[in-house]
This record gives sequence, structure tokens and C-alpha cells, in this order.
Amino acid sequence: MKKITFILFALITGTSFAQSADASATASTTIVSPIAIVVGDNLEFGQLASPAAITAITVGATGRTAVTGITLPGGTAAQPATFVVTAGTFNFGIVYEATSLILSTGTNGADMALVIGSETGATASGDQTITVGGVLTVGANQPAGAYAGTAKVTVAYQ
Repeated sequence: MKKITFILFALITGTSFAQSADASATASTTIVSPIAIVVGDNLEFGQLASPAAITAITVGATGRTAVTGITLPGGTAAQPATFVVTAGTFNFGIVYEATSLILSTGTNGADMALVIGSETGATASGDQTITVGGVLTVGANQPAGAYAGTAKVTVAYQ
């Protein structure tokens, strides 16, 4: 009986000497200012005379491209849109959204397709001004009037 008691005591006390270890990692983060974008200038195609055939007009960083078959009278100057992006020193992605220009009088079927930018999925870095042009498809015998739409640009940290 003494042997059994000794063996049980040795087993019980032997398990009480088990080892353990701990380690801790530091958790941290830095909060940065949210990315911001504001309009500097609006995208302006200027004045156009209604063409006899479907025509595409391009406004880029250097202005409007003259196109055969359409008259570009004086008046409102063409210009690309500008967007001021505040991103600190960080990289960001740019997405341009296609839209259409709608005749302000609401005439059905008078819409003109507008494709802005040419680098959807483009990336940039830091605070900067983005210049955005576009291609406007003007319909044959497009009704006269003032047209308006939106040129949407979305930026997000990457």
C-alpha cells in the first residue's frame, strides 16, 4: 500500500510542475485624414452647331478637338474638368463614370452620350489636381438647347 501511495503522490506532484510561457505583441494603428476630392473646374464642351451626321467631340487637357462635319462657333470656351484630390502621401485609385447630357427642356430622345476620362482604374499618389476630359457623341440634327449632365470621378485609397 505504501508503494501505491508513493506512486500516486509522485504522479500528482509531477503534473503540478508543468511549464507554461506567455508572449505579447503590441497592437497599433495610425489614423490618416480621409481622402477628399473637390471640383476645380467643370467640363465644358462649349457651343456646337447641330451636325448632319453623328459626330464625336473630344475635350482633353489642351481643349476641344475640331471635328469634320461640325461647326464650332465662338462663345463659351471649351475646357476639361479639374478635380483637386487631397490624399497626403498615399496612393489612390481613380474611377470615371460614364453618363449622358440631357437637354434642359426635357425633350425625349435628345440625350447625348458622354464618356469621361480614359484611365478607369488609374492610380496616382499624393495631393494633386486631376484633369478630366471626355468624348461627347452629338446626334445627327441634335435639337438646339442647353444640355447638362454630370462628370463623376471617384477616388479611394489603395
